[in-house]
Amino acid sequence: MAVQKMKLVNILGPISLVDEAISKLCVNNNFHPESINDVVQNTKGFFPFDTANPYTQPLKKVTEILNKSGITPELRNFSSLNMNHSEINRLIDDFETSLGNLTTQLEKNEQQIKDNDQIMLQIRPIINTNITFEQLFNLEYIKFRFGRIPLDSFEILVNNGIDNTKYLYVISSKDKQYVWLMYFVPRQYEDRIDSLFASLHFERIRISDKVNGTPAETILAIENEQKKLYESNEKITKQINKFAKENKETLLLIYSKLKYESEAFEIRKYASHTNDSFYITGWIPEDMRHDFELKAEKLGISCIFEDPCDSLPTPPTKLKNIKLLKPFEEFVKMYGMPLYNEIDPTPLVAITYTMIFGLMFGDLGQGLVLALAGFALWLFKKVNLGRIIGICGLSSMLFGGVLYGTVFGYEDFLPGLKPLHNETHFYIALGGSIIIGVTLLLISMIINVINGIKQRNIEKALFSNNGIAGIVFYFSALLIVISMFLLNIDLLTLPFLSIFIIAPLLIIFFKEPLSHAISKHKEEKEKLSKTEFFLQNFFELFEVVLSYITNTISFVRIGAFALNHAGLMMFVFILSRMSGSSDNIFILIIGNLFVILLEGLIVGIQVLRLQFYELFSHFYSGDGKPFEAFTINFKK
Repeated sequence: MAVQKMKLVNILGPISLVDEAISKLCVNNNFHPESINDVVQNTKGFFPFDTANPYTQPLKKVTEILNKSGITPELRNFSSLNMNHSEINRLIDDFETSLGNLTTQLEKNEQQIKDNDQIMLQIRPIINTNITFEQLFNLEYIKFRFGRIPLDSFEILVNNGIDNTKYLYVISSKDKQYVWLMYFVPRQYEDRIDSLFASLHFERIRISDKVNGTPAETILAIENEQKKLYESNEKITKQINKFAKENKETLLLIYSKLKYESEAFEIRKYASHTNDSFYITGWIPEDMRHDFELKAEKLGISCIFEDPCDSLPTPPTKLKNIKLLKPFEEFVKMYGMPLYNEIDPTPLVAITYTMIFGLMFGDLGQGLVLALAGFALWLFKKVNLGRIIGICGLSSMLFGGVLYGTVFGYEDFLPGLKPLHNETHFYIALGGSIIIGVTLLLISMIINVINGIKQRNIEKALFSNNGIAGIVFYFSALLIVISMFLLNIDLLTLPFLSIFIIAPLLIIFFKEPLSHAISKHKEEKEKLSKTEFFLQNFFELFEVVLSYITNTISFVRIGAFALNHAGLMMFVFILSRMSGSSDNIFILIIGNLFVILLEGLIVGIQVLRLQFYELFSHFYSGDGKPFEAFTINFKK
């Protein structure tokens, strides 16, 4: 339940083995590549690899062949594919030619079918006329045109009435982009009107070679042609299906091999080489070292391992938690990954989120509904949030049954706290919330101290408001409040205030110069004048003291939401009894569902807010970089 330990591995070998090394050691092997420039101080003599990927074009071709064949790209074990790249490229070209001829003819037929459909649409408005197209084409005084015009251009033509006395148009059809029409124009205005329509992007369709006889005879002829085109398409489709059936496995083997090699080639951008050798570096989990060494030894490649240190780049972060805690990693990642030398807050989040949710939304019956719904989401839909909802539902059941004694809002079945019906229970709910908040804040500050020690950050561990000085001040201030209001003990003495209140505040005030003095580091920040230093630190100290108060009070919402839940259910029962002396089952069911959905969502958000703003702000940076193993995804 921590951040997984990492090792930096430096892979060196003959340049002739670079592809095999990448394939066997780096790809799908929990290897996080690191740029050589970030690891090696002096890269003189090292050269970057040519990053022009030779597999891009063949992969693109085979992907297009798969798409045209109707084959879904799938992963295949291509170890049985005994073909070199020259043979693969020749086979792809053959496939491309064979399939290309079929698809080209199919596309040509489809376009012809579309054009014929449009021609018939143009002709249908005059289908009942007895005049032949030969007569129309040879009219002495009138010319006509078929075609389409963009919709916005057609609106300009209609609205502006441009030369509308010189032509006559007949609309055949419309779609979202075009208006299909034919227009008639006297011969003396032919050039003028043709120019007008051309300026409006009219696309003319010439149909003189398609039409003979009357419009009815022409449509019959085109329909016969359409039938032949459809028959041709059916035949071509069968040929494509036959091609796909016969070559599917070979195509998928080639696709898998090329995709693997294409993506594996991308790791070269992290590598470098000399005239004889290659060099790749990256991070692996510490427990993989032995297996990694064995694989490298079989390949005849050297591996040099290094532990993380200040001279190396910051290692990536890989979380390692048991299955029960894994769902809560999503909340941690939402805030940001922990630094490599920072404590993983996932266990704390899992425990506190679950506990606080149950305290704020405690009901045995409603918790059962949440648990069932959450685990159903996970089991059937694989929604990761479903596991968190299910676990929180179990927490609601536990606190609802044991602490509050409520089942779907009924408080008579089980013993427990009834904060709305008992003044003592009311104060217990609010006071308990403060105690939980104080405990969690102290724990978060202790974690911050541990983080500071791990990071060798003296200011963070000792002098910050969340370090030892902050803990002493916060705990002492709590003792003063408890002693005054609960124990009637006066701790407001000069020695106590001087040692446990004033001294910690002064340490926090002078944290920067103190840490620089101890660590003997020069200040990198812009040097402030004494006045600026005191003013800035005074307001920062005031904000720190105020944050202690607000962070503590913020946890009152735990008890407040417990009271709110009881109040909402009381309102539901009042509504259910307004129509009679007994409870209305329908209203109770609707009311419970409403409370589960609305309050469950609000409580979930509020608990997450407590995690991020009240706890994480005291110890967690979230500035780590995630461990991203170089993997090849065949699902794309």
